[in-house]
Amino acid sequence: MSKPNRTYRILLGVGVLCLIVAAMLYALAMPSVAHAAPGVTIASITPYALVDNQATNCTNNTTPHAMYLQVNITNTSGSTLTNVQATLGFSTAGFALAGGQAATIYLGTLAPGEVRPVFWYVTYPCTYGTVGNYTVSVTDSTPGSTNFNGTLTTRNELTANAGGNIYTAVLGPGVYVGQVITYQVRYAFGNASNNADAQIQPAGNPSLRADCFQLISNTVDYSDFTSGLIAGANNRLYFYPVDSSATNNYVDVTYYFRVLCAGNSSDIYPYADLKTGGQVKYTGNYGSACTSIPCTRALPPPENSFQINKTASAQSVSSGGILTYTVRITNTASVPVLLDAITDTLPSGSGLPATTYQDVTAASFVQSSNSSYMPASGSSGTIYWLSKPNQTWSISANSAIELIYRVQFPVSAQQGTYINTVTARTGNTEIGPRGYGVGFNQPTAVTLSSFGARADAAPDFGALAFAAGACVLGCVFAGARWRRKK
Repeated sequence: MSKPNRTYRILLGVGVLCLIVAAMLYALAMPSVAHAAPGVTIASITPYALVDNQATNCTNNTTPHAMYLQVNITNTSGSTLTNVQATLGFSTAGFALAGGQAATIYLGTLAPGEVRPVFWYVTYPCTYGTVGNYTVSVTDSTPGSTNFNGTLTTRNELTANAGGNIYTAVLGPGVYVGQVITYQVRYAFGNASNNADAQIQPAGNPSLRADCFQLISNTVDYSDFTSGLIAGANNRLYFYPVDSSATNNYVDVTYYFRVLCAGNSSDIYPYADLKTGGQVKYTGNYGSACTSIPCTRALPPPENSFQINKTASAQSVSSGGILTYTVRITNTASVPVLLDAITDTLPSGSGLPATTYQDVTAASFVQSSNSSYMPASGSSGTIYWLSKPNQTWSISANSAIELIYRVQFPVSAQQGTYINTVTARTGNTEIGPRGYGVGFNQPTAVTLSSFGARADAAPDFGALAFAAGACVLGCVFAGARWRRKK
């Protein structure tokens, strides 16, 4: 080969290398905005955190020192996403999760185009002008993650009646594990400055038990404002611009909390803020008596209304036979409740071959259409069914639902007893266990004693684990493989 040809190849190679390096540098220089892979965009909703102009009031928690940080996650993939979860992490000192709030929130299934608000309860430094950097990472059942970098900035605010006093605060009926409770707050604001901004928050006290009461949505039911914070501006905690035509402006907001655990009460001190008279002002009666009654400032300890039972289509089974199990979960409360997960250890016996899961029957309430995860046919060992969080597996007052599924027993001449145990879970509360036993290749059977429903809350929702960390529902998807936490 001639020298000119060699020189041409060398120059061409150097040119290609330069293009690659330039592309890498361009990618690194791109700003931190909502990313679009794998299949979602993430948008920050709440940019500011309130710090009283007297910092000592923030330090001793007599003024708001916590808030719900909100992002909206939108499915932009064009197809349904499954086993979606979102994780929040701060990289700035002084900013942290509050009230036992879990870092990872399990969202389950997102339909094409669906926008899901996600709320984390956080605390922050008592110094205004501090910028907290955070990252939200979203994953689903496909490899990879979508990461979003956001900021939360503390700002100096004055306490004043015009900033949104708490006029009334009303807790809805019943407080049971798995229930979605309502907390209705009427705010009384003054007149908004031109192009003002406003924020509404259901709580500002770091002592709120965010691990037991999970904010899932809110609605603005009534408002005197003419833009921004208006009726129908739902699932949003921060508004800009906000305008008004009246001196006094009332706003009615309903907050929806999912009850995750039993036996833990919590104080709850709502607040709001508004730019009015040229200054940003917040609730003048924060943490004290409401302007009128009723005035609920505490969430009572939730009760566990679940019961679990298990039966089988026969008390004994022969080699290669199929047995149908029925898991019945009853709600004894006077209000509807939601169930999150059912876990079953397929029948096993000392020295006996494994059994395998087949499918759910047509009569089963639990189906793929109302679940975010179903075990695959042929699975063995511990298997799981997961609801679509806060959407499905609702059990009406004084009613029950059933999971009915079939299990294939092995072809074997061995004899023995297969023992089977099932539990269910809602939030951080385990229901069960309930055990059952069947005879194999023998006419006799053993039915295990009833363990009944249990209302104790596992502190880390710790029956299940994900390879990358536990989520608020305590169980997430990892391909088609699950494991028991050690």
